[in-house]
Amino acid sequence: TTSSPFFTVLPWKETPHGDLIGVIEFCSDDNVTYGYGLLGECIPGQPAPLIRMQPKRHYQLTLVNNAHIPTNLHTHGLHVSGVGSVDDVTRNVDPGQCLIYRYFILEDADVGTFWYHPHRHPLVTIEAYGGAYGMLIVDEIIEDYYPVHLENFLKQNEVLLQFSSMYNKVVSSVRTNRVNGHRQLNLILTPDVYYYFRISSVVYADSVNYVEFFPPNACESRPVAYDGVYRSEIPHPEPSHKHMLTVSSRLDLAVKCSQDATVHFHQGKLG
Repeated sequence: TTSSPFFTVLPWKETPHGDLIGVIEFCSDDNVTYGYGLLGECIPGQPAPLIRMQPKRHYQLTLVNNAHIPTNLHTHGLHVSGVGSVDDVTRNVDPGQCLIYRYFILEDADVGTFWYHPHRHPLVTIEAYGGAYGMLIVDEIIEDYYPVHLENFLKQNEVLLQFSSMYNKVVSSVRTNRVNGHRQLNLILTPDVYYYFRISSVVYADSVNYVEFFPPNACESRPVAYDGVYRSEIPHPEPSHKHMLTVSSRLDLAVKCSQDATVHFHQGKLG
């Protein structure tokens, strides 16, 4: 089993027509700290809700702006339209108002690991630096595509890690590093069992980042997907203890550990 402060999951309510509707709140407590949360439960600077979707479904998401500045919501990497009520980043919502987004998740293009954040220019860096970002997963429909024995790996043995490293140079030169909103996490994994690591890199500076498992022989980690797109061979035939990530990218790994290890998130040249 895994043990870690994962995320609150955004609830969806199904309509009589089979559509799914949900509500997410954007909030702030000053000019520095922002966040997303369930309606009435949003706490600036705390981990945002995890948004989970499935292919072949229609979704309606209402963004409630209870902060003091305009905002919007961008589903980073998701294969949806960039116009209208889908993911048009030029649409904004003022404080005290709501904005509705509508998504249809395609059957053949959208499964994978993504994330969401504000994209209201010129305030995107202020809001995201302040803590407004979260993970978005489009799940496989297991019974439709895969043998039963893979369900444990894809669903039961999932580990979600959202690394963030950022600073607001207008406010402070101190860089804030977090994983799932915390300075560090303790994971408890069953030895020699494969886990599905979904990793999101939330970085707004420095173009090269990488994840490292240390010591190098403690874990076998093989890439499964990059940026929501599966590799042609799953998992990668050659394991590695280091994996490169670019700004705002995502990485899925098959990970099996035989001893205690530390997972580091680095910025800078892959060495």
